[in-house]
Amino acid sequence: MEKSNYIKEWTDVWKGPFYTDGMGYIYSSNDVTTFTVSMDMDPESPEMVSLVNDILTVLNGGEVNQKYNDLTIKDCDIYHMGVTVGYFRGWGYLISPGGLNLPRSQAEKLQDGLAQFVMEKLKK
Repeated sequence: MEKSNYIKEWTDVWKGPFYTDGMGYIYSSNDVTTFTVSMDMDPESPEMVSLVNDILTVLNGGEVNQKYNDLTIKDCDIYHMGVTVGYFRGWGYLISPGGLNLPRSQAEKLQDGLAQFVMEKLKK
């Protein structure tokens, strides 16, 4: 059976618990890159550490106290006042022959689902 037949939701790809390397990257427990702080940002700044930790909390099923109503998302990139602060990841794993080798349309749906889930939780 083709992998694309049993991968329907983002949770079929990115598995918890999620963890961070402390340098602006979040990974799933199956070592799929999940989120990366933009190179325009300092991953060690208090704001970015807070955002990464809150994304990690949301991915691991927790609730966050701070609300991020000023964040927007477009094409899996997170923006704050027009500046890219980070990216939801996993594209290479999703579409590469060495990874899941999914069709682009299916990979887009999965990655968008991950991003939407996190953004909804950060804004609630």
